[in-house]
Amino acid sequence: MMLRRIAVTLALLTTAALAACTDTDEPTGTTTKNTTVHLFNATSDAKSLDLVTAGGAVETGNGNIAFGTASGCTKVNSADTLAVRVAGSSTNLPGFSVSLAPNRSYLIVVAGPSASPTVTTFDVTFSSPGATMSGVTVVNATLTATSGPYDVYLNPGATLGNPVATKVDRNTASAYFFVPPGKTNTVRLTKTEETGTVLNITAPSQDAGAAQALIVIDPASGATPRSFAVPYCT
Repeated sequence: MMLRRIAVTLALLTTAALAACTDTDEPTGTTTKNTTVHLFNATSDAKSLDLVTAGGAVETGNGNIAFGTASGCTKVNSADTLAVRVAGSSTNLPGFSVSLAPNRSYLIVVAGPSASPTVTTFDVTFSSPGATMSGVTVVNATLTATSGPYDVYLNPGATLGNPVATKVDRNTASAYFFVPPGKTNTVRLTKTEETGTVLNITAPSQDAGAAQALIVIDPASGATPRSFAVPYCT
């Protein structure tokens, strides 16, 4: 009887030890995938990134995300714990914490140095206006205190006309505004309530009913911010 008790005790201890060995910082999640995420790499040291989803997986399209590019459109559960790593590393970057809601679409921007990144989550959920227009949102992912707020003008002429979005401050995104599909459009940023051009952005042509985010980040040098166009994740 004593030997049996010892054997049972050893078995339990072995099971606990194995559980402890597998209890890492791997992201966790559930099986119901009810929201969409899209990670954009704006790191100032231009390190490529891996987006790590539930169970520690780096899914197809989520590995080796170069500076200025986005991951694949990834379905996750809104309660999942996600992580980001320098490409090929097994160490999670600090400060990567996102809050998601079900049935939404999120653009997650990782900016600043990869060793201590700034992570900003933008809810970019889009409702199609129908078959005659497409949508654009301006995402202000700059970190510099003097960047923004911006007013946004669409295809300005000799005079600016009325803005399609106003006061787009840091860490915020404009509401979607609608542009003619099937053509390249020009989006102009000015400082709010000023007329001087901060940046002209070429918004690539897209199909009717589609959408894209124009992500604005800090300049590489000088005073002119940079922009990148990322298609919306359906």
